Amino acid sequence: MCVILALETQKELDSLTLEILKSAESMNPDGNGYATLINGKVVFEKSVTMDLIWQKIQDKEIVAPCVIHARITSVGKTLPELCHPFVVNESSHNALNGTIRDDESVLFHNGTFSEYKDLVLQTAMGSGRHLPSGAMSDTRGIAFVLQTLGIEALEYIDTGFNKFAVLNSKGLKKFGSWVDVNGISSSNNYYDTTKTFTYGNFPQNDYFQYDEFNDEDTILYNSEQRAKQLEIENDNEPFYNMDKAQKELSEFSKVSKKEHKANKKFLKEHGWKTFSQFSKQELREIVNAMQTQNKLVKKIDETKKEIFENSLTMEDYEDVIAYQKYNS
Repeated sequence: MCVILALETQKELDSLTLEILKSAESMNPDGNGYATLINGKVVFEKSVTMDLIWQKIQDKEIVAPCVIHARITSVGKTLPELCHPFVVNESSHNALNGTIRDDESVLFHNGTFSEYKDLVLQTAMGSGRHLPSGAMSDTRGIAFVLQTLGIEALEYIDTGFNKFAVLNSKGLKKFGSWVDVNGISSSNNYYDTTKTFTYGNFPQNDYFQYDEFNDEDTILYNSEQRAKQLEIENDNEPFYNMDKAQKELSEFSKVSKKEHKANKKFLKEHGWKTFSQFSKQELREIVNAMQTQNKLVKKIDETKKEIFENSLTMEDYEDVIAYQKYNS
């Protein structure tokens, strides 16, 4: 999952709140990091709390442009040195903080790139560079490769839903599809639980907004209508019927031990490592949102296939998406 907040201007930084940072941290609890371009130099630090990042913003130790990242482990272990960012240089080293050279960059990533080991090996063999030592993740591997191929190679790392932010002495550059959360450019809005949205020109009782080009956007429900919207599709079929158990749940109904166990199993399958900071009710709501998100992604993929097969125009495509959302 993860989330990247890419704040290019002071206006975006002024829109940031501690609540937003803490929400991103609570949904992605495996370590935070930041980088800022200050006085012409990029300074970075990782394995820090959002409270510390917020304090540094107040003290003007973090200024725009800057990037903030909250990690949830998907590839690689949950270690301080595998928090983001990673320095794009010969070793893509695992330093927890520092100031990079003018010819270096720092890399932040939201997504998963499972082929990174082959790419790292091919790059080392082709360039004569030593393989990086120490703990590895897909993002560190990509940083290693970019030293040889250049930052623009990120345009070719497209498995559908990867987003990257690169900060160097020249400024901030983003790759992939991004969304706006409270005036901030964000790699996804899954962590944003503070608002209820409507879609397009449909009536005000449409309870969610979904960006069809972003895999990790959340479904944001109106709390009074949440129970009516909890229709879950789970292709993995857990050991008991989660669809049936959750279909008619009220927002405050008790979470059974069997459901809680299934919720944790589902989240583990999606890369989660720890659950202790969430209540049973909160885990239920997270699973509900993720499952509904998967359902919409499946619909979107089917629609894209239909576009290809029938040569629909973009206007037709937007109408189909709107129709599917309105009737989901």
